[in-house]
Amino acid sequence: MNKKILNLKFSYKYKRLFESLLLKNKYRYVLVSGGRGSGKTTALNNALLLRSLLGLKEVIIYTRYFERAVYNSYKDIRDLSNDLNLPLEFKSIDRNKNILYRNNKVLFGGIFNANRSQSLKSIENASTLIVEEASAVKDINDILVIQKSLRHKVIPNTTYLVYNPISKKDSIYQYFFSGRYKKKIETIHFEGKEFIYEVIDDKEVLHIHTTFLDNFKNLPNDFINEAFELVNSDETLFKRDYLGIYIDLFENQVFKGVEYIDDIPKDLPTLIGVDFGYKDKTAFVLVAFDKSRKILFGKQLFYRNNVTVNELYDLFKSLYKEYQCGFVCDINLKYLTEQLNAEYHRKLITYKDSKATVKQKIVDVSKYKIVLSGKELYNDVYSLEQKSDNVFCNEFGNHLSDAFLYASYELLKTLRTKNVLNNIFKE
Repeated sequence: MNKKILNLKFSYKYKRLFESLLLKNKYRYVLVSGGRGSGKTTALNNALLLRSLLGLKEVIIYTRYFERAVYNSYKDIRDLSNDLNLPLEFKSIDRNKNILYRNNKVLFGGIFNANRSQSLKSIENASTLIVEEASAVKDINDILVIQKSLRHKVIPNTTYLVYNPISKKDSIYQYFFSGRYKKKIETIHFEGKEFIYEVIDDKEVLHIHTTFLDNFKNLPNDFINEAFELVNSDETLFKRDYLGIYIDLFENQVFKGVEYIDDIPKDLPTLIGVDFGYKDKTAFVLVAFDKSRKILFGKQLFYRNNVTVNELYDLFKSLYKEYQCGFVCDINLKYLTEQLNAEYHRKLITYKDSKATVKQKIVDVSKYKIVLSGKELYNDVYSLEQKSDNVFCNEFGNHLSDAFLYASYELLKTLRTKNVLNNIFKE
């Protein structure tokens, strides 16, 4: 065994995960649930590498919802293996990514390919199915179809589901927590508050639930500070995102307590978020931040489809003239936005932060009270729902929500670095 792996410090809760993947116990299912920062993916990847080194005559299937997503996991595991100097071979075979060692193979592929057809079927010697970000799978039957391929005659056939719990409506909760298996109640204490959650307690299922509290020493200070702030500002969101507790209050609704106002205050730091569309609607949303009152104000400026490039050019110039602030856009129509930057001899227009996930942005923005002007903007933001770990949408198309989020996140990020936007964009 590689000493570097064995010397890593994981929560004692993950001991059973390592034991399971090293075949020291037998379960039909292993559920690895938890909130942000719990370390579950890191623990899983290390345990998987140890399993690979056993060199058994088996195939382990490692999957996520789509092919393009699972290849990110493959790259992370490959980098980890290289860092640990493990004798594993990483190859592409028949369009799939693989880890090879002696008679052992780990096969990486999406549950669905780009054409939304099943891409993993009838795999000989398959013993283990690992589904990363399993909460993104809308119908658990899509997982059960692949599970039927686990027919190894010697090694225990086990399915691992790794996920962040979201809503009690999702298929994992409905399948495991609605009476099919025994369960028990556990509690978490944090900041003088008690949080209750359910754990499967059944001989067929190993359920490991961890939170950022189990990985506290490995987390940066800004992550810890966010958790302390959110537990007091939005307990429901804290439960779901940081403690990984299923919620039924507001079901999947993302922003709570959104308020409506006829017009937003002036003389506050501002940015305009822009989400481009053509047949879809293009949205311009002005966002202002009142730091002392911890309020994000949003104002709907423009919302229409079939907008020409010339119309957009004029719109940017007129809105800049009126509000004297910058714009944060998606990356479409760069030829237009770069032309405007060149004309104004400054970064009048910047682009949405591509390093932060949608979920990270929403968690950041959710710490503040949201007050909105414009009925369509209000309906769009208020009805935004979380469909999976990083998928957020509503029946309105969420273009206004996206524009609001681009500007809000960038505004908060910039103010944290103590840059005053109105000075940056001042004539």
